[in-house]
Amino acid sequence: MAKKYIYTTKYVHTPEEYLQAIKDGYCVIEIPSDQIDALLVILEKNKYESDDILYEYGNRLSFGGHLEEKENIFNILAKRNNPRGIFGLGVIAEDDFFDLDAIEKYYRQAAEMGYAPAQYFLASFLDFKNEGLDWLLKAADAGLAEAQYYAAIHYYKPDLSEHRDLSKAFYWFKRAADQDFDMAQHYTGLMYFNGEHVEQSYEEAFNWFMKAYLNDFCHNGMMHSNYYIGVMYYHGYYVKQSYELAYEYFIAREKFLWPKESYYLGLMYFYGHHVEKSYENAVKYFDYACRKNDDKAQVFLGMMYYSGTGVSQSYIKAYGYWKEAAKHDNADAEYYLALLYLKGQGVEKSKDYAIKLLNEASQNGHQEAKQLLNKIKK
Repeated sequence: MAKKYIYTTKYVHTPEEYLQAIKDGYCVIEIPSDQIDALLVILEKNKYESDDILYEYGNRLSFGGHLEEKENIFNILAKRNNPRGIFGLGVIAEDDFFDLDAIEKYYRQAAEMGYAPAQYFLASFLDFKNEGLDWLLKAADAGLAEAQYYAAIHYYKPDLSEHRDLSKAFYWFKRAADQDFDMAQHYTGLMYFNGEHVEQSYEEAFNWFMKAYLNDFCHNGMMHSNYYIGVMYYHGYYVKQSYELAYEYFIAREKFLWPKESYYLGLMYFYGHHVEKSYENAVKYFDYACRKNDDKAQVFLGMMYYSGTGVSQSYIKAYGYWKEAAKHDNADAEYYLALLYLKGQGVEKSKDYAIKLLNEASQNGHQEAKQLLNKIKK
């Protein structure tokens, strides 16, 4: 009878706790990075106590100078028909040799033995499509947090799934989030923030975003939970309004600055919210966001050029920024472009084209565009 493993994530603080978690059957064990060296010592000392400890020792060896030793360990385990050893050979085949046949053979063999990490890796190898999706859901159902997250992504993002299903997306995000998986915590917060499938709740959103932000140490700024926390402090959603805290969160990942964060930083320098008012810094942040195709920043920088605020006045540059923003169906951009065409500012005057733009802005919910359109038609 195959050994029953526990695939939910186990968080430990010491090598001794890690060793006990292995004995308890946990497969996904997280330990602070400053404990890794001590962990290797204790794993090496106890590696022949069980196949699982031997596997963990091999798995924790760096690929740099220990590939041969790692491969030998996994081969020993594979000969004992141990799914973890077979899976380990698949990982080596993928990471070091990129032998496609070997990758699929080892992952499939371990997956069919019920080993959830192999099911997940096989699903990834198959691009999470068709049979790959079936394996992904098996791994997710077994409790593997990373598989749960990608199952949720499959149902959340319409370009990845034939039928978007927010109910299934939330279910899998929440299961992974409850295991402290930071990216799932972020998306759980996002669904509460937007009221997607669940009742909109800034309180739940804030709590999940904060968990993700504090937990996001291993993904190099991939998640931007800090942006949403900043937005909530900027506008006073659930929390007490604070430009100071909003600024701190917007700037928190400056190395990985997101266009939306840059847009808000531009606003703060433009209006002097918490920081000293500076059109120069406002333009710097708006320009960065514009180059990353943020339509709100394009609209605002266009307004600065239109009025000559902090920059040399230029209808032509205003037109350029608004034209780019209009490609994203930005109603403000469509409205401002219509004004340019009505007045012939930076473009050839055209009432017909202005009306076309006002219609587009109206359809996108712009009230001033609707009013101006009605006025023109009278």
